[in-house]
Amino acid sequence: SQLGTKVIEHLQHGNVMAVAKHFPGIGSTVIDSHIEMPVEAADMNRINAHDLIPFKEAVKHDVAGIMLSHILYKNIDPDWPASLSYIISKKLLRDKMKYKGLVLTDDLDMRAITKHFDIKQAVSQIQLSDIDLILICQKKDNIKKAFNFLLKSFKDSSKLKKKGLKSVERIMESKKEYIGIKL
Repeated sequence: SQLGTKVIEHLQHGNVMAVAKHFPGIGSTVIDSHIEMPVEAADMNRINAHDLIPFKEAVKHDVAGIMLSHILYKNIDPDWPASLSYIISKKLLRDKMKYKGLVLTDDLDMRAITKHFDIKQAVSQIQLSDIDLILICQKKDNIKKAFNFLLKSFKDSSKLKKKGLKSVERIMESKKEYIGIKL
């Protein structure tokens, strides 16, 4: 935690947005999420006592972003990996830990996601979970599908459009703070 917060301080002092990852921690998993979805069996007490410690410090040091892991924490949210979990992103990170910065997924083209969810399922869940940035780093088709799905959902739902605008607001606030873009 001490080393991580020093890195955060120095990066952000130099106007580089630091990102703490992979929330809420890797735990005792050994499976590579590039290949398959890791499953973590720890309960909230264990995660709170160990895995969340560096993230709590990162939040106290106003880290610009937090990247979610593709790990399924089966005793916290048995249905969704952290990167798609309302319970982990909204309830734990935003509400309980009071994190106000940017929240982003890891690459949705990783097999931890692609083997279990299609891109529309993933994006739909992300929209519900107060996640600001979606990383899709490899497949142009997935980028196009996600973009078109987002546009359609914003047209069809004022609630989702409002959530999307809140994410844009957080992104623009970060740009203003770190690179001087005027709003």
